[in-house]
Amino acid sequence: MEGRQQAPERTSRLVHQSRFDAPDDMDRAWAGYFEQLEGFLSTGGGESEVNAVLQGKVSSSGRAYAEVSLALVYGVLTDINRTPQFMKNLVMISRDGYALCTKELQRLINELFPKLRDSVRAQLLWLTREFITLDAMDVEGVCYALLRQVDKAPFLDG
Repeated sequence: MEGRQQAPERTSRLVHQSRFDAPDDMDRAWAGYFEQLEGFLSTGGGESEVNAVLQGKVSSSGRAYAEVSLALVYGVLTDINRTPQFMKNLVMISRDGYALCTKELQRLINELFPKLRDSVRAQLLWLTREFITLDAMDVEGVCYALLRQVDKAPFLDG
């Protein structure tokens, strides 16, 4: 059908997907939060203005806090060039000792680990190490979830 146009498909930055796979709800939600974050961070300004915008956003409601936190985690996992900035922002806005982040990372690992892109897996390990350094709440749960995936993960010979 020539006259019919399809909406452009969004390629996941988090997981490998074939064209036959249904989009993952977690991936879509986190990507949406990240796009919103990008929207209000792209307004320009220096670090203090960005901090003020983020603090104002996360102070408005628990849902806003969750969305911004997950957007920053998504950024850390998928945008390696801006990981330090996203991590700095995540440290700045954390109000729960990263409990939300570690809970959602456990869910990500348990549900999607076999489908995660290699770069995301590497960033996930880096983020886990950072959370260990920060003594994040329930970071051991993230470690346990990762350990349960060891027998499922492809490893390089060497």
